[in-house]
Amino acid sequence: MVSTVLSTDRNSGEVSTQEMNKLIDLDRYPIDRLDSKPGQLLVAQCRSDLDDRAAAILPSFVRQSAIIRMAEQAESLVQVAHRYDGDRVPFYEVDDNGCSDDDSLVSTVRSVRHPTRYCQILNYQIPNSSDLRAIYLWPPLTEFIRQVLNVEQLFLSQCPHLALTMKVAYEGDTDGWHYDPNDGVITLVLQAADNGGEFEYAPNICN
Repeated sequence: MVSTVLSTDRNSGEVSTQEMNKLIDLDRYPIDRLDSKPGQLLVAQCRSDLDDRAAAILPSFVRQSAIIRMAEQAESLVQVAHRYDGDRVPFYEVDDNGCSDDDSLVSTVRSVRHPTRYCQILNYQIPNSSDLRAIYLWPPLTEFIRQVLNVEQLFLSQCPHLALTMKVAYEGDTDGWHYDPNDGVITLVLQAADNGGEFEYAPNICN
């Protein structure tokens, strides 16, 4: 069984700052002290990165020991994961703004189907005592993301399937190109690919 910061009889939302510092490098990323000058500088830098390139990258945000544990847990859960193997269109919903039936280029781009193959471990399949869930439920992280996104309120999703997920990809797997309609997406890379595995995104292409 994978060892975590929490025992199985404790709620993931009960993690102390001292315990969370074993998971998140709070010395480098003081998200528990956002009122401090270092905390404000961190938020400002992330906002600037989002404005400039639509992405904010925080290297070594999660400590390596926690990354290893979460990767091991993902491997142990693959057998119950949902397997996707098919094609997807880039847009989840049809948006007619600025697009006419006569616009053959737009129609062609929107109708192209992209191969999608990977395993996804869903929210309800991730143990309540996992390090990943402890990080997800930690209120200072939610507040940090809220400030970075510069929104008035931010709530944790309660979706039993997609609120928190883990993706596992093997040789030949791919996440088909798509447009995310969300206000923001948080991605934590647990393990680099031996070959390939490039993460590609195109900022500011939909208005």
